[in-house]
Amino acid sequence: MKRFVSLLAVFVFTLSIVLMPIDSYAATNNSVDKVKEISEGHKYIFAKKAPKLYIEEENIFEFGTESQTFRLKLTNAEWLSMYDFPNSTFEEEMEGNYTDLTITRITDHVLEVTIHNTAENCTSNLVYEIPMLVQVGVSGQGPVTVEIDRKDSVVTAGVYTFAVIK
Repeated sequence: MKRFVSLLAVFVFTLSIVLMPIDSYAATNNSVDKVKEISEGHKYIFAKKAPKLYIEEENIFEFGTESQTFRLKLTNAEWLSMYDFPNSTFEEEMEGNYTDLTITRITDHVLEVTIHNTAENCTSNLVYEIPMLVQVGVSGQGPVTVEIDRKDSVVTAGVYTFAVIK
């Protein structure tokens, strides 16, 4: 009898895993272009010199035609403010030349990023290059990271180190 109950429990557990609803899948390759050793309080003000987070579709048209919204969360750093850019805004500097990208500063540590992909005739994987325009913390040594919180998007979640405080 005990064996029957054990087998039944294993069967029910296995069945629940198979039939369990699965969230949408993540489908991007994410990376940073460099990891630099920097001093406390360092500011990355220029997009050309700042480390970049790359978000690339794994397959063509992976983003689809629906907007994809996710968050970028910093550890050991803060996003720069509008006062750091006398000739533009923080959002303009972050968005660069992308017309289908919207970046909103939620807090000193959190950004919300929305990709408004409507390119139905796309012939190659979309790649977004997001500069890490930040001021690193003064809390001592350690890695400076950005975490992708995918929310309900197809963007793959992950934590990426882009600087180390010396």
